[in-house]
Amino acid sequence: MRDDQIEVVADLDNVGKAVKWSLATITVGGTLIALSACYFSRSEPSAQNSELPSGPLPTESAALDDLSLPLVPVDR
Repeated sequence: MRDDQIEVVADLDNVGKAVKWSLATITVGGTLIALSACYFSRSEPSAQNSELPSGPLPTESAALDDLSLPLVPVDR
């Protein structure tokens, strides 16, 4: 093999190692983010429940009734 071919192979090997380390870092970081999100979402369940309004939830028809817009006939 020529010297320039050896350099290209060495460069590709370094690129392969860099890609592997990047993927490993992204995987570990994503796993840590997901685990911390699960932990923090479960850590304060009472605070989340106290913010919910008590009583029945509004329905779509009730929301439309609150608009009280006049109906305008449309000619086709």
